[in-house]
Amino acid sequence: VAKLESYGVAAAYLQSDITDVSRHEETVTGILSRFGRVDCLVSNASMAVVPGDFLDLVPADFDKTIAMDLRGTVFFTLAVVKAMLVRGAADVPRSIINITSVSPEVSSPERADYCISKAELAAFYQAVAFR
Repeated sequence: VAKLESYGVAAAYLQSDITDVSRHEETVTGILSRFGRVDCLVSNASMAVVPGDFLDLVPADFDKTIAMDLRGTVFFTLAVVKAMLVRGAADVPRSIINITSVSPEVSSPERADYCISKAELAAFYQAVAFR
């Protein structure tokens, strides 16, 4: 952030629990209060997955991975995109940068829940791009 600000760019780094979907609007409202609009979202939410045979995967572990890597990311992105479309001027470039992994293309039986979440997220961001 300091490096961007040294170039005269207004920037902020925000850290929050992306799995808490009920707080997404509050976060976006805070951004809009500070900057007036949202020009860019850098999305890189993820969590470390304990490797193991996917046949031993239990619902609680799967749900935890999906809550962060997919559900939280999808709904936060939707909140940001809506703010970009409502608040942004038509001539202001806006972008979403999704930092993910090769897991949608190169799956691993030891990290099936992670690979599933990333493949679904890749499909979601394609839909966002088309919209």
